Amino acid sequence: MNKEFSFTAKVKEEIASHVYEGVELRALLSSFSKLNGKLVIENNLTKIVLQTENAKIAKFIFLAFQNRYSISPRFAYLRSMHFQKKIIYHIIIETKVEEILIDLEMLNYEGNTKSFVRSEKSLNGFLTGAFLASGSVNNPESSNYHLEISTSEEDLAKYIENVFKRIRFVKFTPKIIKRRSQYIVYLKKSEQIADFLKLISASEACLDFENVRVNRDFYNNDNRLQICTNANITRAANASRKQIEEIKFIDKKIGIKNIPNIKMQQLMILRLDYDGASMAELAELLSDSLDTKVSKSTINHLFRAIKNLANRLKEGEQDD
Repeated sequence: MNKEFSFTAKVKEEIASHVYEGVELRALLSSFSKLNGKLVIENNLTKIVLQTENAKIAKFIFLAFQNRYSISPRFAYLRSMHFQKKIIYHIIIETKVEEILIDLEMLNYEGNTKSFVRSEKSLNGFLTGAFLASGSVNNPESSNYHLEISTSEEDLAKYIENVFKRIRFVKFTPKIIKRRSQYIVYLKKSEQIADFLKLISASEACLDFENVRVNRDFYNNDNRLQICTNANITRAANASRKQIEEIKFIDKKIGIKNIPNIKMQQLMILRLDYDGASMAELAELLSDSLDTKVSKSTINHLFRAIKNLANRLKEGEQDD
């Protein structure tokens, strides 16, 4: 079992552990049935067949239909003959089929809209059922944040996207792509994925997701800070080495003691004595040496003057 599936399963099983009722349950069953169900006609008998690969979800859907419609669905499972040999659970509804289809608005599914999906509870329920049916979310420990709901119908994908955007208290920005024969409605932003997990009442999974995300962000920020710090140290070391070369050249040509500017003269001596000192540290050392306040900007100005003097002396050598 890969990490992505195991985290998705954790989210779905947490969702399936809650109790839903009223319009929220109606919307949940409607979206689940649309995405993971089909109508089957055998011997002039119409049946609704729902399927899932998760036993807890199968039990949840079975009980939800049983309690809402006072029916006794049949429960069955098949073992697929593919390489992974998954078990596929079926919930088979043979009574009150027409009543259920009308209640869930499965027959007049024009544009994949539903008249009762309007309130916050119904919007939440619809997205909860859709995720239970065909949703997946990457494990937060992976480097790629991704949550999606898939469907074979383009209109339904657009409707799911619209439901996301109708949530008032969270700004979701879902996108749709086509992957082979499926239309994928997906979220990529980690904050929105966390908000979605809260929306569908997967609070424990959301906490796990947030903990991993915060730790990763902290590590990434710390890593970026370390990179910047190392870059600054390298840049400062290179600058110090260049300054020392210029000072030694000036000393060789005219002598540091012959520099008329006392601040420049003292700074040159301090740089030779403290080759690893920062600009702030040099400002403090020069302030103590001259018994007067010297700023970092003054230090920068003096080093520019030292550089210019060294360049003039080098140009003089070339003229000779």
